[in-house]
Amino acid sequence: MLGVEAKNLKSDKRKILFFSNLVIGRQPTRDHINFFKSSSEEIIKCTEAHIYIRGVIPPKILPSELTISQNLSFSISKKRVADIFNQILTITCSPHNFATYLQPLNDELSSLMKSRNLIIDERIIPDELFAGPGFYIPGSPTLKGCTKKNRLLDTLLLMKEQAEGVNMKGAPKLAGILTNEAANQIIIDGEIFSEEEQFIGAFFHSSYIHRLLLQALWEAVKQGAIDLTLDKKTKQKLSFRQFLEMLVSVQYFGDTLWTHGFDSTQDSKYVYEYRLPRTYADIPHDPSFHVLHKFDPSLYTFSPRSPYVAYTQILCFGKELKLPALQLYLLDSYYKEADKAVRHAEDHLKTPHTKFGTLEYKTYYIRCMNMLASMYDSNFSSVDDYIFFAANPEINWEIPEKYFVTKNQPNVMRRRTNFLKP
Repeated sequence: MLGVEAKNLKSDKRKILFFSNLVIGRQPTRDHINFFKSSSEEIIKCTEAHIYIRGVIPPKILPSELTISQNLSFSISKKRVADIFNQILTITCSPHNFATYLQPLNDELSSLMKSRNLIIDERIIPDELFAGPGFYIPGSPTLKGCTKKNRLLDTLLLMKEQAEGVNMKGAPKLAGILTNEAANQIIIDGEIFSEEEQFIGAFFHSSYIHRLLLQALWEAVKQGAIDLTLDKKTKQKLSFRQFLEMLVSVQYFGDTLWTHGFDSTQDSKYVYEYRLPRTYADIPHDPSFHVLHKFDPSLYTFSPRSPYVAYTQILCFGKELKLPALQLYLLDSYYKEADKAVRHAEDHLKTPHTKFGTLEYKTYYIRCMNMLASMYDSNFSSVDDYIFFAANPEINWEIPEKYFVTKNQPNVMRRRTNFLKP
């Protein structure tokens, strides 16, 4: 049974807003359009509160629960894998530990931003937060995300990855749904992919979050918090590429260590279910009961095992996590993507583009976030439907000119090395 982490970070008092419609995202498209056109209130409640940022006590993994693929390119015992994975979970279940091992990257990014005179106004940090499905969502933007960053974070991550023999041709970007086998093979081949944020399932997921999580883990390796020693006599250690291969080649109860370690909403789902009434007779039969509780901040866990939680906590609580440069950089990108969603909604509804900062723009932003947030199912992860203001790789998606795909990997985009914007 998972418990709540004792260690916690306390935020400044924040304004928390609650969406008016908690089911709209999973309703038919005609209801989506009517929702945008209606004059109903977007927010039904507003409170102010300190937020306590804490994760969960990690589960203990036993060697007998692991299955190692016969195709693994090196030999390692189940006991050694279990030891490593238990060390990983002490980081990915804890927002404090996750942030601690991201701080060196944050500091490097901050120095690079200063040296390049890249200034992102701190006023971009919103005063308010929305209560989302298991995580907070940044409130309406007060400044437009428009800083030209020239892929500075991507360049910094690539420098660190390539020093370890990973992403030697750049980071591939997913442009559609891949089978688990195909995604795992990309990782085995020494590549860590990013994801297209305009796809509805990745909007609160971020293009960078897997790479950031792995940087935190590799920093923990460097600092000795994760011991990758294979042989105590020879002191041979796993390389970064072997570490990645192990994560997708060892299974724990049917899913890879990658999934269980930092690509799972299990902690959000567990805390949510654990805090609900425990007997069948106590649980109302009305499905809306579960919908309402999914948006209840008192049931949130900040365990970074969920990429949605890991990403949004950087967006919303960079000051508390001591990740100010990452917060500003990612918030600027987040609001750019949010602006695209607003403009796509206006285009679809054939309405003029509203001026940024107006009440009309704020209304569109809130309704976009409301619809995206209410599309998540009770597992806090599955978004299976199409929405008119987001991209769909099977319907309305064209590969951007700066990328190319191959016949062997039609859903994987790779950046053209000589691409220049016109």
